[in-house]
Order: sequence, then structure tokens, then C-alpha cells
Amino acid sequence: MSHAHGWATGPAAALSQRVLGLRPLGATADGPGDFAVEPTAVGGLTFCNGSASFGGGRVELSWAAGSDSSFRLDLDASGAPRG
Repeated sequence: MSHAHGWATGPAAALSQRVLGLRPLGATADGPGDFAVEPTAVGGLTFCNGSASFGGGRVELSWAAGSDSSFRLDLDASGAPRG
């Protein structure tokens, strides 16, 4: 996410952290730290996908809500610093 634009300070972070559900938990002594996956503002959306960088690595996440109340979440953390 770009921090060079005014919109990156609010709406973009809210979309990444609440709708997509990908947020950092904080740094540790070993490195950049862990992340949480918790989509909480799904509302009437049927899908969302995106990625975030965590200390030199990248995590990709997508989810889809089915009309039959199913929910599929795919996470690729292979690019994260600690896998």
C-alpha cells in the first residue's frame, strides 16, 4: 500500500484490514512479526482479494462468500518473512 497519498491513511487501510481482513499484529524481536486474517466488514460483498507486505515479504489473501452461506478463504503466506 502506498503511504505517499492522502487516501492511504484511512480508506485503503480500512479496506485491507477490515474487508480483506489482513492486518499486522506487530513486530517481534525476531523480525517484522505476525499477521491476523479476520474479515470483519464483509456486508453484502461476495468476494475480495488483495495482498500486503510484512517486513520484506508479501502475503496474498482472497475470500468468496457463496449464496449457500459457504465461505472460502485462500491464503498464500509463502512470501512472508517466516513463511
